[in-house]
Amino acid sequence: MNQPLAYVHPQAKVARNVVIEPFTTIHANVIIGSGTWIGSNVTIMEGARIGKNCRIFPGSVISAIPQDLKYDNEDTEVFNSFMKRIDDLNDTSEYDKEFGTKDGFGAGEKEDDTYELLKTNSEKYKKHKYDMPDEYQDTPRVRVTTKESKNDKMKRLNFKNEFKTENDMKELIPEHYKSDGHVFLMDDGIQTFKVRWDEELNEGTVLSYKNKTMITEDTKKMKKL
Repeated sequence: MNQPLAYVHPQAKVARNVVIEPFTTIHANVIIGSGTWIGSNVTIMEGARIGKNCRIFPGSVISAIPQDLKYDNEDTEVFNSFMKRIDDLNDTSEYDKEFGTKDGFGAGEKEDDTYELLKTNSEKYKKHKYDMPDEYQDTPRVRVTTKESKNDKMKRLNFKNEFKTENDMKELIPEHYKSDGHVFLMDDGIQTFKVRWDEELNEGTVLSYKNKTMITEDTKKMKKL
């Protein structure tokens, strides 16, 4: 069922019995299987492949560039499509052929390779190592994007008593966990806090929060839709 207040690109392949709520945008080269429900204000970017009987909750963004700090421009279908679009926009060959020029502006005979030069330097920058000074940077970068090994599992602290408040949870952080940048989980069986210890602030900063009760209630509400 196509919602009139939603936008579905003509090149998107959406099964007939997919429910699309208002203000959702579905881009080209997207495939969505039958029985799927898509909430309001959802954005599904080019290249997404969504199977049958899925539920996409309101406000979600699917198939966009990840926000995970470990992501470092690895090739994906979406990223490659994005880069191809940039290449196409900077391709002036047809313009030069039409006007008999080489600079992409129809102004002169001198070839303009600015875009190719920028692209080449960008590729070099992506490949350089950050843990040692080099031609691009005099000092090492603060965040090094490295992939976690299977042995680098995040520590989880489990507590029997429920956290009354966020401050209550922070007071229970053990001393040996209080090292700058250390990230760990605090779990009372219902609430889960992802915490990073900040030496400068001398306290834990909450990076994310989950509440099983709230998730269960929201899931039951969505099933009734």
